[in-house]
Amino acid sequence: MTSKFREQIYNLISEQLGVEGGKITTEAHFADDLNAGSLEMAELVARVQEKLNVELDPLKVKRIETVDDLVHLVFDKLNGLLEEE
Repeated sequence: MTSKFREQIYNLISEQLGVEGGKITTEAHFADDLNAGSLEMAELVARVQEKLNVELDPLKVKRIETVDDLVHLVFDKLNGLLEEE
């Protein structure tokens, strides 16, 4: 996983949640640290899916708690799609 990929996800989080970039770290908890409730998370996931042209498993999305969870979920999905080609 490249730092550019991680930065792209961080930028989407910052834009969608209106959070300063410095608050977004791998350990940042969406609910506790970034004040993202279920509606904000649904909107964030929709934006990530749209921008990166990927569809994330809804059951796995429900288990996202930290920024790192989201980054890895998206990376694993994109990596899996590349392997299928």
